Amino acid sequence: MISQQAAAPNAASPTAIPLHESGTRPNGSDGPFVVERREHKSSHDQVTTDFYALPDGLVELVGRHDHAESALGFLIWNAERVSVVDHFEHDGSRYTPPVLDEKFSKCLNLRLPSEVKACPTPAEFFLEISQLIRSYVDLPESSICLVAASFFPPVFVDKLAVASYLWIYWIYGPPGSGKTTLLRLLHCLCRRSVLIAGSVSSWMLSLPALLRPTLLLDELCLSGTQHSHALECWLRAGSARGVPVTAQGKLVDSFGAKVLCRQPLTQLCSAAPFISA
Repeated sequence: MISQQAAAPNAASPTAIPLHESGTRPNGSDGPFVVERREHKSSHDQVTTDFYALPDGLVELVGRHDHAESALGFLIWNAERVSVVDHFEHDGSRYTPPVLDEKFSKCLNLRLPSEVKACPTPAEFFLEISQLIRSYVDLPESSICLVAASFFPPVFVDKLAVASYLWIYWIYGPPGSGKTTLLRLLHCLCRRSVLIAGSVSSWMLSLPALLRPTLLLDELCLSGTQHSHALECWLRAGSARGVPVTAQGKLVDSFGAKVLCRQPLTQLCSAAPFISA
């Protein structure tokens, strides 16, 4: 399991950092985590990516905290070792993480993993998440199961043809009824989570293609304006892979998991696989 904490990414730096000086390997065997510094080598192609499946392991986007300003990097995992690097090379290509501009760095409340830990079985993990939700939010048991289940699709969104949407519709409850508490909890749990309240800025419409995050949209407002219409199209298209949508005169990819709150979304329900809680 890759654990996460809040990170405000910026430009990457060309060094690798030790994840742990000593500890337990991801497969449970004893031994130190080893991080090797990688020498820069010439490559024919440079590729920007947020995730990669190697023949013997996985590469996941992480937040790096070894500098004054946090940066994006890669966590490379296999059964033998864990490394955190600023780039990696494979089959003649040099892979680098996305670069976030100043707006993303200052405004984006992005949570990224920073280390790796042993993971329980999927069934055990589901029960742990369910119990965590119970301890913070008062929900019917059926809703707890749905919310806990919504945690898993974003983890595998790179392999899915359809992205899951979770619609939290207790929107007419009194202040303090738990909606925002649940969103904050999901912000801590979901893969690459971004929590936004109110209007979605136009510059954020390209975020799914850049980072493939889990977007948590609180107090979502669809008001009938031109921007609201563009946002509706962006949401409809975002449930299916490979369906770009026009935004600011450009085609953007809005595919990715989302959690939607506050605004009735009956027009969207027929276009996206909603899980209601």
